Amino acid sequence: MAVRPTPKSGQQGLAALVVVTVLFIVTSLVAAYTSRNLVFEQRTSANQYRSTQALEAAEAGVEWALALLNSGVITANCQASTSSADTSFRTRYLNIDATGRITPRPSASGVALWPSCVSDGSGGWTCNCPSNAAPNVTAPTGTGVFPAFRVMFATVSPGAGGLPSRPGVVRIISNGCTRLDNTCLNFPSAAAEGEARATVSVLVALAGALGSKPLAPLTVGGNLQNSFAVIASNTDTASGGIAIHAKGTVDTSAPTLIGIPGAPATQSVLDGDTTLPLYEYPLTTPHKWGLFTQTFKAWAPSYRDQPATVVVPCADTGCSAAEIRAKVLLNPGRPLWIQGHLLLDDAIEIGTADTPALLIVNGGAGVGARVTASAGATVRGMIYMQPSLVAHSTPLTSLWSDTAGATVQGALISEGDLNGTGSPTFIYDAAILNRLRLATGSFVRVPGGWKDFP
Repeated sequence: MAVRPTPKSGQQGLAALVVVTVLFIVTSLVAAYTSRNLVFEQRTSANQYRSTQALEAAEAGVEWALALLNSGVITANCQASTSSADTSFRTRYLNIDATGRITPRPSASGVALWPSCVSDGSGGWTCNCPSNAAPNVTAPTGTGVFPAFRVMFATVSPGAGGLPSRPGVVRIISNGCTRLDNTCLNFPSAAAEGEARATVSVLVALAGALGSKPLAPLTVGGNLQNSFAVIASNTDTASGGIAIHAKGTVDTSAPTLIGIPGAPATQSVLDGDTTLPLYEYPLTTPHKWGLFTQTFKAWAPSYRDQPATVVVPCADTGCSAAEIRAKVLLNPGRPLWIQGHLLLDDAIEIGTADTPALLIVNGGAGVGARVTASAGATVRGMIYMQPSLVAHSTPLTSLWSDTAGATVQGALISEGDLNGTGSPTFIYDAAILNRLRLATGSFVRVPGGWKDFP
């Protein structure tokens, strides 16, 4: 006889099915929640990656602009140029007036001038520095990530209400994006679809290459040799009409002195001035350059190593007037540190009233600074003659040898005694010296001037 299953056996199978179903649902919910968290983390990570790229691109734009502000003339692709027909980055984008106020330079066509760069995907950048047009940069082809940045300059006012800009200070604003997109890079900007954007703003100031203007067209930190028949002219009443300013002695019978009209020539000489810093020797560590520090507000090695200074090795054979003139033309607004002998051997002009030359002529090892003029060259700017920076135990005399009557329109400073032959002409020009003080030197970051905002 067959045995029929009891209802209890059927109920046991149904319970197992319910338990399995519940476990499956719970497992599915846990898996879905885990997957949701994973997707969220992936999206967060991707967003963080893109935002970091954008911020780093914006920071790169600031550093790039600061470096180019301290460089020479550049091409349209922002590369160093060997043509004096090109302009420097600071000349192309900034205007520095007679009071030292820095403002963005507008283009002739009214188009905003925004230098821009895009990553080439291999650690380099492709850039464009327009002078009269909108930026023109082409993104690399491929599937890689090519972040970009765009830079603009803005005036810095001490407060609201239309106050004038602060002299010597300008703001660099850099937009960084994860790809080359004008919507994202332009000013004002907006985030492009699926991309990140960051803006970094910093204040930079021009540390003037000339700390203080000299009082006279010829300043001597020691004695002026009696037989040196210089022609020194200063008709500027604001400076007191001093033609020769010396710490030591000056025999007024040799030089030709031109001062303020109506004043005796002897009143245009200020010698025996103990307020001029002493030219100290022996020069050992730590070095002491009193007159140099007073003039440039920096120690000589620090000044030589500043970002904008151009070191020109000339050695004992010397650098010609044409070589120095070319360096000045290719590096407007930058002081030239001439290491060795300066030869003014051509009747040419070095520097202009708008872009004067600042030449520090440094002597070779164990010798004083030397300038030899064999042609009627004209230097518009300032020449500072400094003995060797190499330690020496006796005072070194700077030497100016002139057979053609060279002219310095601005000023000449000799750190120690000045010996010379011939009759060079030194003409005091306050406007040129003021231009050197306000528009020549290195751009540096202002502490506390950094800002990152969306």
